[in-house]
Amino acid sequence: MKKLLNITVNGNTKTWGFQFVGDDEYLDEWRDDGLEIDEIIAEIGESED
Repeated sequence: MKKLLNITVNGNTKTWGFQFVGDDEYLDEWRDDGLEIDEIIAEIGESED
């Protein structure tokens, strides 16, 4: 099933997160290969004051 996911990339001075839609059947394989991937359960929009 396709899900909204976040991959975390550690650079030399910063950590970056990128959202993508991916098939969760590959999650274990990606994680076993050392990728840091999390499922995004909910998104919260910015409120306007």
